[in-house]
Amino acid sequence: MLIKVLSFLFLICLTQFLIAKALYRRALANSSLGNKEKAEEDLTSAAVLAPNDVNIAAEVGKIRQAKKDLREKEKKAYKKLFA
Repeated sequence: MLIKVLSFLFLICLTQFLIAKALYRRALANSSLGNKEKAEEDLTSAAVLAPNDVNIAAEVGKIRQAKKDLREKEKKAYKKLFA
């Protein structure tokens, strides 16, 4: 019985890892296509499933920095427009 439980738990962990990896890859694809919002959603979900994954954390940082840079660029553009 204990072996079945351990096998089942292993499958759950493996499934979560594979889902996190798939979400990470989809986020990379969305990011490269310019879909930063969808990429961030996928990365957030992947980070919940694999909180210790450094690749996911690094990509979350890149996405957030890109969004911040875009906001700053938009602020400058609007400032020039209304100045």
